[in-house]
Amino acid sequence: MRDFHFATCEHRDAVIALLTLHVVFLVYHFAGQAKGYSRVIGGKLQARRTAVLSVVLQRLTGFMLYGIVPALVIVFLFPEKLSRFGLSQTSSSLPFLGGTLFIFPLLIFFGSRSPKTQKKYPVIQVEKWNGVMVFINAASWALYLLAYEFSFRGFLLFTLAGSFGSVPGLLVVTLIYTYIHLPKGAGETLAAFFFGALVGWIALRTGAIWAPYFAHLVIAVSNDTFCILRREDRTFCFSRRNRS
Repeated sequence: MRDFHFATCEHRDAVIALLTLHVVFLVYHFAGQAKGYSRVIGGKLQARRTAVLSVVLQRLTGFMLYGIVPALVIVFLFPEKLSRFGLSQTSSSLPFLGGTLFIFPLLIFFGSRSPKTQKKYPVIQVEKWNGVMVFINAASWALYLLAYEFSFRGFLLFTLAGSFGSVPGLLVVTLIYTYIHLPKGAGETLAAFFFGALVGWIALRTGAIWAPYFAHLVIAVSNDTFCILRREDRTFCFSRRNRS
């Protein structure tokens, strides 16, 4: 049996990336959820503010864990720059971005008709949505999903693809991404597999996470918007007289 030396391991970077995302996911799953924040601040704020702040804190926690932690790991343990992990600027993302703005909202429009989807989304469970609420929801999604895509379609995907090849790397990341969605039901898990495979391929093709990131952001925001429009107990109210 050969001696194992981690410092000179052939796939050292892949091992570090997998362990980092494993720890990050566990910490986020058990310590960074909105329900936990809601229990802490629930007795100090009104129900509406608690509903909003708990989700915002969850997404900010996700931004720190999925974004800052992997970035620090790269800076201190990897020889490459951060741009090597999907953060480079590339014009090849533009055609995919254009397709994203048309195709995904159309798919979400039909998908949001499901009562199960309407029950789960938007995650911020408030009845009246004014301009401030729309901005807070979109901005918190933008921060969280930027870190999320950097972790999965940037840090993990490019590291595994560099160690094992593009196809094995894409397959592993897609499967991990799919398994993470298991608690959300069969429909969303199946969709996550196809979406993960598609945007992972786009990330490798373009060398950047920007098209996957904007695709994910468009899906999240448009899904919330359509679910609010379809639910009888949710309304947009941008008039000052109707704010409460």
